Amino acid sequence: MIRWLTATTLLACLVLAASYALWHYHPHQLSQHTTPTLPITNLLSPPPDNIPDHVLAELLQRTGLPQSIPADPQQHAAYLHQLLQALQTTPWVKAIRYQSQPSPHLEVQWTRIVPITFHSPDKKVQSRWWVNENTIALAETTSVPPKSVLPIYVYNTEPPAFHAGKPIPAPWTRACLVALFLDPYRTQLGLEAILIGHDPVTLDLRLQTNGGSIVLWEQLDSPNTHTPADEIKLRRLLEYVHHWKSLELPAGPYLFDNRFPDSLLRQPLPQSRNQ
Repeated sequence: MIRWLTATTLLACLVLAASYALWHYHPHQLSQHTTPTLPITNLLSPPPDNIPDHVLAELLQRTGLPQSIPADPQQHAAYLHQLLQALQTTPWVKAIRYQSQPSPHLEVQWTRIVPITFHSPDKKVQSRWWVNENTIALAETTSVPPKSVLPIYVYNTEPPAFHAGKPIPAPWTRACLVALFLDPYRTQLGLEAILIGHDPVTLDLRLQTNGGSIVLWEQLDSPNTHTPADEIKLRRLLEYVHHWKSLELPAGPYLFDNRFPDSLLRQPLPQSRNQ
């Protein structure tokens, strides 16, 4: 009887030991055979802060690309090719370049964004759009992106029919091009925004500075052929700031008229006329 109990006990111990060994070994083997993955976005240079997160997610969903891919670099070529084709179709991207070092990836140059905000006569926001460098409408939104190009504020004008992915109509195209042209000098000139719609007679484009000065730049609805080129008008403002240090000195804020062929006109602008 004792021998039988001893044998039964040993057998039970062996069964338990074998079960534990199998339980421990099986997950270990599964983990060895699981294919490592990484996010497909690792194949791209990271987008800047002004590109919304949903842009990449919607692009992957629309093109059927997975969010995760095998980590094996030898399998990345096909995904890089598909990503390249997908990125070439979106207006959010300006240019793409293939880079082989330190590992194969796509260097993406994302577009700069020009925000256009349309206001009602009582200055309430009616609609806000983001536009790319090629004056293609990107999306209607409720926010201003960080690190955007010089913003455009439109007043007393019915918002036009913008469509995402389509060129915006004139004269808003011209306004965007002026914003892109002046943006590198934004800090130097102290520019805050481009204003459209303040003149009750004509649709003019004017610049507003952080200190409250206004610069009449051009008429959008009936451009004057005698108006000097943008480069000439910019040089005038830069020369003024070089001499006086800002567009508010020596006793501003001022109303500048930069539309004449030969000179930059200036007159005091009362504080009450700001905006």
